[in-house]
Amino acid sequence: MWNDIMKKTAIAFGCVLLVMVGCKREQSTATNVDEKPAVLVKQRDDLRAVAKPQLDQANQTIVALEEKLKTASGEAKIATEKQLASLRQTRDSLQKDLDRAQAVGADAWEEFSRGVHRAVNDLQDATKKAADRLKQ
Repeated sequence: MWNDIMKKTAIAFGCVLLVMVGCKREQSTATNVDEKPAVLVKQRDDLRAVAKPQLDQANQTIVALEEKLKTASGEAKIATEKQLASLRQTRDSLQKDLDRAQAVGADAWEEFSRGVHRAVNDLQDATKKAADRLKQ
């Protein structure tokens, strides 16, 4: 009889222990989940902060190219139109990426962020080429 009581007590104690360990794991997982959104929000804000100055510069260059188009003619006009179209496309692509940033989860963030940084560099290159066109 004493053995039966000890067995039941040991089983009950083991069950309580399992429940306690399970609750502790759920708690730590919940904490990690709560931290991830905060980190992603900061990363998204940082990414926008990197891209915004380049978008602003591209928009200024687009305005300047549009002004140049008013007086351009012949081959210069055609080249400026192509440059303008390319710059707009690159700018719009980066803006679409930034708009999608809110929907990207933590598991895909690194790859997405690298892609946006490449797009920022592409826009910077396109803006420089367009600015060079303005000097001609």
